[in-house]
Amino acid sequence: MSGIIIDGSGKGFNAKVNQRQELQVQSRAIPHAALKCVRGEVFLVSTPWRNIDSTGGRLIWMLFSDPVKYLVIEQLMIAWDGGSTNYNKPLEVEYILGDSAPTTGTAAWAAANTNSLSTNELDATLLVWDGTTGSGMTGHTPGAAAGRLQAAPGYTSSLVEGKMIVGSGMTLSVNVKAPETGRMSFSGYLYLFDPEVDG
Repeated sequence: MSGIIIDGSGKGFNAKVNQRQELQVQSRAIPHAALKCVRGEVFLVSTPWRNIDSTGGRLIWMLFSDPVKYLVIEQLMIAWDGGSTNYNKPLEVEYILGDSAPTTGTAAWAAANTNSLSTNELDATLLVWDGTTGSGMTGHTPGAAAGRLQAAPGYTSSLVEGKMIVGSGMTLSVNVKAPETGRMSFSGYLYLFDPEVDG
């Protein structure tokens, strides 16, 4: 004879105990980022194509402002043509936490919700380099490096998978520098984490 364990939520969820006193449940695994996308809480930050030179500078800057949720970094991506001669040079990339807002060479930007059915917007201020002033955004007080990499020509993807988190009032920026002038673009997938709901 089997018994039914009711979960007490009032929603009708239950688990079954068989005659051998084994708990039987049915479950399914859903990637956390996919579930967040269904809820309209995944955002794509992507810069325009920009010509990067050997001086380099800040490509994108973001101030996260949600007072309750955290911003979780899921994936960071670099597209880089390898330079203007043999197209085989690496690009230097630095992720930085704690920059103040740049004041020169900036253009206002926005994140895109990856769920086209959602009207949720990311509570953040975004600036990108305008592509014409100097070699990147300037006029800021530098923060601390959170990670560095060399991006090979083509497409480089870093699966951060939640190992970088930005809290309310914190900033994240990307600095790039090339051994010679070339074209590149940066993209990042980010999702919201509410410690009261998701924790």
